[in-house]
Amino acid sequence: MFNLPTQERLLAWQAFRQQLDTLSLQQCIYETNEFWCKAPIGNQYYCHSLPKQWPDPWQLIIDNVYDNVGRALGMLYTLYYTNHVCDLEMLCGVENSNEYSIVLVDNGKYTLNWDTKVQVNTPTKQYAAKRFAAQELIKRNNYEPSTNSYKTRWQERIN
Repeated sequence: MFNLPTQERLLAWQAFRQQLDTLSLQQCIYETNEFWCKAPIGNQYYCHSLPKQWPDPWQLIIDNVYDNVGRALGMLYTLYYTNHVCDLEMLCGVENSNEYSIVLVDNGKYTLNWDTKVQVNTPTKQYAAKRFAAQELIKRNNYEPSTNSYKTRWQERIN
């Protein structure tokens, strides 16, 4: 998906999310992790401490720039926009001078973006972590005007 033109990337992401709806929640989580671990990771682009500057789901796909924060957002947004009901939260923090962004599913039963594998029932160290509930990020994207969001009516329809 990541090497496709913009509109095709948006459609591919939509098709992937629809495919996830046919799977169990556990399989959906594993597939989402595998999908986003294939994203080409670049230099730090998004600041883990500036969530107001993070892109909405469509802008993330349009920009096609992924770092640790971007990949975690991709995982969170993908799971949020499936038909699965689960508690989603993103934690951002610093450990040994390294920034991290992880996605917790169902109160930490599953941890994504800690490494390339889904961690199950693994306690995660929470140094100076900031927590962001998926609903808060989505609500902000839907109701706050953003200078970095260029979502079109067409893109809204393919949600």
